[in-house]
Amino acid sequence: MSDAKRSQMLDSLSGESQLLAGKYSESDRAAAETFVRDNLSESLPEALFQQTVDDVLAMNPAAWTAWLKSGSKEDWASYVGVLDLPTLIVAGTRDQALGPEAQREHTLPHFSRGRLAEVECSHLIPLERPKQLAALIASFIDEMDSGACL
Repeated sequence: MSDAKRSQMLDSLSGESQLLAGKYSESDRAAAETFVRDNLSESLPEALFQQTVDDVLAMNPAAWTAWLKSGSKEDWASYVGVLDLPTLIVAGTRDQALGPEAQREHTLPHFSRGRLAEVECSHLIPLERPKQLAALIASFIDEMDSGACL
C-alpha cells in the first residue's frame, strides 16, 4: 500500500492506551465508525455496522500499529517463491490498499495455479458481498473436487 494510505490507517484509530484497557471514548467510537465507513463501498445494515465497529474497537492496537509500521512493509517474495497450490484470491474492486491491482502484483505471482476474482465492493467483502463470496468459494471448491484446478 502507499505510504499515504498507511499513514491514514495509522492515524485512523486513536486512544491506544484506552483501547488496550478496554475503555472507549466517544471519539474512539467515532474514529472506528469512520474507519469502517472508509473500508466499505456502501452502507451496511445498522446492526451489522455497529458489530463491525465493536470488532474494530476490540482489536489489539499494538498489533495494528506493528503491522502497519513494519509487517505490511516486509517482502517475503524471495522466501515464498511460487507455490504449486490451487488458490482463489478475492479482491474488492474499490479496495484502495489491497485491491485487484495489488493482488495481481504482490500475491498472484506466488501461486502457479492462482486465480483472482474481483468483487464490486471495497475491503470488507464478507460483510458487503457475503453471498457472492460464498458462491465464489463454493465454485472454487467444486472445481477442486472435479479436478479442474488440480
